[in-house]
Parts: sequence; C-alpha cells; structure tokens
Amino acid sequence: MEVGEFLLTRAPITQAQWRAVARWRPRDDEEPWPMDLDPDPVAKLSDPKRCLGDQRPVVNGSWDEAMAFCHRLSQRTGRACTLPRRHHHALPLRRHAHHGAGE
Repeated sequence: MEVGEFLLTRAPITQAQWRAVARWRPRDDEEPWPMDLDPDPVAKLSDPKRCLGDQRPVVNGSWDEAMAFCHRLSQRTGRACTLPRRHHHALPLRRHAHHGAGE
C-alpha cells in the first residue's frame, strides 16, 4: 500500500487550541461550518477539575466534534486536516519495524 504524504501532530490538541478554534466564526468568504463547537467540553465532565489546564489534551469530545474542528482548521489554513485513519497510525510503526530501530 502506498499512502501520500501527511503530517501528524506530535501531541494531542490542547484545551487552549480547541477553545481558540471553537470560538472562530466563519468569515464572509468561508462556507458555513457543519456544527457549533463547545469551547469547553471538559466542563461537562462530572469532575472537570482533574482535567483542566490549557496545555492538557482535550477530552470529552465526540468524533463529530473532532471532525468539525478539523474542518475549521482546513478552511482557515488551506491545508487538509482530518483525523488519522487506522492505517495511518500504523505506518510509523511499520516503517520502524521494516527498517529496524537503528536506521
């Protein structure tokens, strides 16, 4: 299988990043966004204090919300942004296994 070039983030999306994108509104030249995003999904947890922090990863979001987040990033940056498919997760591992740890 051959997969075109793609980028993965080194770390999960932080709460600060999520909040910033969730507060964006479509510009006049942008398509309407498929759904509104809650800027603070952590607040819905039964004990949100244990997960709070701008640099902590976003939790308590749905697949649809994550895809909407990616859609907004794509429109604003002009770069394709999506959640990785199952085979994308495995590619670095396959390459590592094929070439060996020292290569």
